[in-house]
Amino acid sequence: MKFLVLGILGQDGKILSRLSKKHKIELFGITHRIEKLNKNLYYWDSSSKMINSIINEVSPDVIVNLSAVHASSQVKFHNYETMYATNTLNVLTILEEIKNNFPKILYVNSLSSHMYLEKNKIVINEETKISPRNFYGLTKYHALNISEYYEDQFDL
Repeated sequence: MKFLVLGILGQDGKILSRLSKKHKIELFGITHRIEKLNKNLYYWDSSSKMINSIINEVSPDVIVNLSAVHASSQVKFHNYETMYATNTLNVLTILEEIKNNFPKILYVNSLSSHMYLEKNKIVINEETKISPRNFYGLTKYHALNISEYYEDQFDL
């Protein structure tokens, strides 16, 4: 099985890379850092044309979106446009490509506990009230809404 993973160079991507060997999953990654490229790592400029080209070349069974920009990931981070573009608009771009050109590909999008009310020791599940507690949580909540819309409207 082939996986195309956004955020493969991050914390969760590294864990998935280790697990893929154990489970015989062929991994290909996407990064916005052009200096890190190799044979299984592709650069993406967030355009639909480029993601289409990458998906065509890799022909994955599953696209996993682990990429995210969080305020805590950079010192003195104030670029909320980049956070929104990465966490929300990239989801929309990928889902549009899947809907229009690759409807059999499965899509998995990582979300965040920051989407939920902050409570001490609360167990979060599908019934937990969503109430973003910061801008990062809001962007992940928008990504959830976009994903659910494409699931409901286009059976993705």
